[in-house]
Amino acid sequence: MGNPLERASIKGKSKEELLNLSNSFRERKEWIFKNQLALRPSKAADYHERNIRIENMHIDARELNVTSRAHAGAINIQGAGTIIRNCVIETDGSTALWLFGPDAIIEDNTIIVNGASPVREADAPIRLHHGDGAIIRNNRIVIKDGANRRGISVFDTGEITVEKNTFYGMTEKDDVAKAFTGGLELKESGSRFEPACKAVFAKREWK
Repeated sequence: MGNPLERASIKGKSKEELLNLSNSFRERKEWIFKNQLALRPSKAADYHERNIRIENMHIDARELNVTSRAHAGAINIQGAGTIIRNCVIETDGSTALWLFGPDAIIEDNTIIVNGASPVREADAPIRLHHGDGAIIRNNRIVIKDGANRRGISVFDTGEITVEKNTFYGMTEKDDVAKAFTGGLELKESGSRFEPACKAVFAKREWK
């Protein structure tokens, strides 16, 4: 959930005051988080078949200013059957896609996270919640500055397929995907890893 003091005014406060404030905010955020989870489907099969398509778009979600608040992402969708294809998607934060629901297809996109705002532990260019059956292929994923060196974060998600993606700013030692709730069921093949600087030279081809 990130830093409890993310939006708080902390100037001039003592260590004890900051600790008390942090504990109070953490309890409040945990209560909100629990209530928000209760509003969502409890398993992948419960999501409505919405079949949302986002194709051939350039989505620039940058704010171009650094704040003390983590960014929520460029695309946030709840529903089964989402398709995101052949887009350029860029955000100041460390997560570009937040998808809730199974059977997503994410392919042939350029996804750029600049890591210019506070980073939460579970941030990744792609976050999947109940994302059973997702197919993530042929994407260029660019990770810059302070963003986590990870491609995908999953939460209570069954098997996903990740193939033929290029990760700029990552190495073979970094996690292509990591599970934060539930286990990681990953079919992964054909991943390439390049230094982030190489993305600068390739970027003109993605426009």
